[in-house]
Amino acid sequence: MLRKQLRETSFGKGRTEKQLSAKVSRHLRLLRVHGIIKKLPNQNRYQVTLKGKRLINALSALLAASAENLLKIAA
Repeated sequence: MLRKQLRETSFGKGRTEKQLSAKVSRHLRLLRVHGIIKKLPNQNRYQVTLKGKRLINALSALLAASAENLLKIAA
């Protein structure tokens, strides 16, 4: 499913199916190593961990905040 979704993005443009599959696998492995996702047993599915949810929320807040607000908070 990931490969189908990523095929038309800049992530997948100009790559063969094999290259795209390898790139997706490497990224999934990195996310697992860092504890952001975990593989569900006996399935080809992944679940976002608590650490991953916290990271997603922090990044969403950071992207939603303006530079002025971030400077006020930092000061």
